[in-house]
Amino acid sequence: MSSSSPVKSSIAPVAAARQIIISGIAINDIIIFFAVLFSFFFISYRFVRILYINIAQSVENYRVKSYNCYMQKYKIITYGCQMNVHESEKAAGILRTLGYEECYRDEDADFILFNTCCIRDNAERRAKGNIGAAKVLKRSKPELIIAVMGCMTQQDGAGEELMRRMPFVDIVMGANNVEKLAEYVNTVKNDHRRVLAVLKDEKPAICENTPVFRTSGTNAWLNIMYGCNNFCTYCIVP
Repeated sequence: MSSSSPVKSSIAPVAAARQIIISGIAINDIIIFFAVLFSFFFISYRFVRILYINIAQSVENYRVKSYNCYMQKYKIITYGCQMNVHESEKAAGILRTLGYEECYRDEDADFILFNTCCIRDNAERRAKGNIGAAKVLKRSKPELIIAVMGCMTQQDGAGEELMRRMPFVDIVMGANNVEKLAEYVNTVKNDHRRVLAVLKDEKPAICENTPVFRTSGTNAWLNIMYGCNNFCTYCIVP
């Protein structure tokens, strides 16, 4: 009996040590398990977050692209003097109130406006040539609205002649009624008919609150007079 006591006393510390080792291994396994689990959830969260951001960005890009595809666009071609530039800025302001945005390619435009000049023969011929070239675009894009305004159409009989020779032109207006452009556009869209509106009044009504979209950089055009009551020998306007 006395010889068995030392054996039992030596086995007990070994068993205790073995339990401690097993407990330590279990704790390490638990720590590793939770570390791996945390890493998995962290990586999954980052992945899902990046995926969500990419999807949201793609949806936004598609929305913007779709909106731009259906947004109506205009292009204005201006010939002549600074007064025509000023009138074109008025036309641009009116078109923007109708929901149009400016574009720079004829193919992208839903509305093309030619603001013409007749002071120089070269400018008039260029304007007529470019208006005629728009016939091909109108044929491929029937909903395109083509408008002509300015000094060229203001001449006696010029507006009627333009409507007769160029039936693809939807709006012909003079140099004195740009503030009515929105009315003419709506007539073409809603009533599906062409508009000839050349006012012969040498003293047109002055409309000071016409919206303007500045395209001339850091300057603006200011009217110092409307019309003219002098018949200068060198001037073609009267």
